[in-house]
Amino acid sequence: MVQKQLVDEIMAKMTARGMEPNRVTRNFLLLAALKADDKAGTDQAMQIWRETIADKGNQDHIPHTTYFTLLNGLAKNGRYDCVQEVMEHIYRSGWQPKGSLEKLLRQLSREIALRV
Repeated sequence: MVQKQLVDEIMAKMTARGMEPNRVTRNFLLLAALKADDKAGTDQAMQIWRETIADKGNQDHIPHTTYFTLLNGLAKNGRYDCVQEVMEHIYRSGWQPKGSLEKLLRQLSREIALRV
């Protein structure tokens, strides 16, 4: 719960100062939320991701590192429902991930298939 409070506090301070989180800040906030290792933390991470999508509009403006951080953390927390939501969003968009993110997506696809 401490991580969730920290993320909320950082976001509130940034908003009060008229600041927008950049890539590094968003990744830090995602990591902090995902470290909470509970439903509230993963829900908060998903909220950060959804806000990023709304702010940026398309995948080309969201770095691979953000997706890797989010998907890896969700999987470690066992939130395959959220993993699947993010993956479906990526695939529907037609965006082509590269490198380590592409490998992670293949691995997660296999893990999800085994769970069915």
